[in-house]
Amino acid sequence: MKQKVDRLIELRREIARLEKEQKALEEDLKTLALADPTNHEELKDPEREGRQYIVRGTDYALPVIITADLIVGEFKDASQIHKRIEAITGEVRPFFKIARTWKNQHKNSGKKFRSAVREALGKDAERFISAAVARDKHNQPISRITIDYDHAETL
Repeated sequence: MKQKVDRLIELRREIARLEKEQKALEEDLKTLALADPTNHEELKDPEREGRQYIVRGTDYALPVIITADLIVGEFKDASQIHKRIEAITGEVRPFFKIARTWKNQHKNSGKKFRSAVREALGKDAERFISAAVARDKHNQPISRITIDYDHAETL
């Protein structure tokens, strides 16, 4: 088991190093593609909007895809973007729908959520917390299970 722990730590460090190198190389290729718009080509998929720039290596040709500008997925009612879009035609409904959702006030901290509920609800807190627990299709509580590489200790 000791060898497995040691190997996992080694792999994690190597993957982090390789990911850093990969990101730097990808940024270089993106910069190159954006700097040379005269060599952009149509995408192979006619259903997609955008262009591509082919970067040639020794053994490979790698397409850098430059998609069309992204369309906003959502925005708040009466926000700046809402006003900007609505100012064009006076109506956004044919293209966007308004949705009402409840959002956890302590989204990134279950501990803070539980503490706030216990403080506010007293004896009803545990029932409320249980009702608010995320569940799978079998109604079993969903827990996150991770290996905490960042806090591994050298032995």
